[in-house]
Amino acid sequence: MSSRGIKACNNWKASPVQAKLEDTSLRAAIIALIDEPDLPRIIDTVVQLERSFNEEYEYDWIFFSSTDLSETFRRQTSNATKFTCLYEIISNEHWRRASSAVSA
Repeated sequence: MSSRGIKACNNWKASPVQAKLEDTSLRAAIIALIDEPDLPRIIDTVVQLERSFNEEYEYDWIFFSSTDLSETFRRQTSNATKFTCLYEIISNEHWRRASSAVSA
């Protein structure tokens, strides 16, 4: 658990962040666009980023998906990091590759 508060896995509904005037430090988060079948790969990614980067910088995680993610997905991803995990749904109309995007 982060010293900055209770992990979002205890309350899996995202809530808006209220900035205060005295908050002057820059804030960031790690963002992942995922779907339920991506669970094994995202766990590997989270663990790797936590070890190599996030232990020092302490960024929270935001997982975007086109569908509501299962409790298993939420539990496993939140257990892979000690920082807050938020889960958001992107509507299907916004969950598509831009026509200008180039396939890798």
